[in-house]
Amino acid sequence: RLLEVREVYEMLGHEVRLETLSPEELAEECGDCRLALELFRVVYTRRKLGAIRDDAVEDEAQEKKAAEQVTGNPGRSE
Repeated sequence: RLLEVREVYEMLGHEVRLETLSPEELAEECGDCRLALELFRVVYTRRKLGAIRDDAVEDEAQEKKAAEQVTGNPGRSE
């Protein structure tokens, strides 16, 4: 299932990093938790740089279109 999660995020334009959890980060009294950590992975995601730029351009175009509808004047937002 972990590889499926990775694939979905990558298809959505994200960078994906998978890491194992470190038992050393838990307190001594969490012995049972340490065993359970072997069953889990941490999934870090972030949007790829190009995807962020594309979204910003799209957002800017939508804002311009909305301003034109409000003012009735193409190219003016006042």
